[in-house]
Amino acid sequence: MAYKSVVVTDPSAIGTDARNRILYQSEALAVRRGAASPDFLTRVQSVNYSFSVGRTDVNQFGELAAIDRVILEQPTVSMDFSYILHGRSNEAALGFNTTSSTTSMIADIIAGTGDKSDYFISLADEGVDAAGPLGGTTIESNIKIPSGFITSYSASGSVGEFPTATVNIEALDMKIGKSHDEQTNVNAKNASTEENTASYVLRPGEIDLDIRAFGGVVHLQSFTLTVDLTREAINRLGTNFPFARVISFPLNATLSAEGILSKDDDSADNSLGELVSGDSAIDKLVVDCKSQAGSSQMGGIKYTMKQAKLDSYSYTSSIGANKAVSMDWSVPIGSSTQTDRGVFITEGGSA
Repeated sequence: MAYKSVVVTDPSAIGTDARNRILYQSEALAVRRGAASPDFLTRVQSVNYSFSVGRTDVNQFGELAAIDRVILEQPTVSMDFSYILHGRSNEAALGFNTTSSTTSMIADIIAGTGDKSDYFISLADEGVDAAGPLGGTTIESNIKIPSGFITSYSASGSVGEFPTATVNIEALDMKIGKSHDEQTNVNAKNASTEENTASYVLRPGEIDLDIRAFGGVVHLQSFTLTVDLTREAINRLGTNFPFARVISFPLNATLSAEGILSKDDDSADNSLGELVSGDSAIDKLVVDCKSQAGSSQMGGIKYTMKQAKLDSYSYTSSIGANKAVSMDWSVPIGSSTQTDRGVFITEGGSA
């Protein structure tokens, strides 16, 4: 298939239905696993996608310039999106396990049942909301990224900001146009309208971090939980492109937190010698984005990191600023049968 680049100088050349621009109101992001209907993600704040084409020069004796530049590897499609944390519905749609405190959040991904998904960016008519009670009646076009693999998931929150999640995707294809799949021409309003009216987002005041500080009392200001799922492309003779993209093990999850140091803790031996000699893992590090009070309110989301160990601790102090501390922990992630360590997602507590 040949791709053509067209420069339009006369707006009438592209018809009366041409858009002047695309705003966020007209776009909706959906994910589909297997043959199920797409699930539209809520509270999406940004979506970025791109692809890069790697070429190999073909040279020969007798000619200085390359005689051709050939594609030997499948173009890599990259996609990342972020959304405000909103219960566990987005995480469940993405293939993470969100129902058990003894089942790793990536258990289904490791098992292969939640490892691969199709992603859709649906575009409604100009001036029409893609979601909402009156929107989504017509989907004009779609961008489909089939067989996307999650390479990273991170959740973060800080004072004065909404808690958000960021997801990175890798894929080997991108398709433009609603004709590529009969399920892309869907109505976003069915999945995006909601009953709760008092509050539509989780707030910083509803986040609790159960963290054991080293050598002092800390007023926590921010956190970032990251689970990287590095992928390895598997190739074979007989095909130009990878036939699988598998997770590269071992995996480690990290939790970083920053806070204001209020006072030193002299009630225990906080020396590095004690830290080294008693290098025990922390049973649970908990980040609890609590559900809001009332039956009509949204649910929360809780991240539990089991058997994490401290990696670094740093202090900063300067004129005009509060004395601050940064902390980093990490934990290995095992198989679905390993219930005593890793990262687990469950429903948040009550505010």
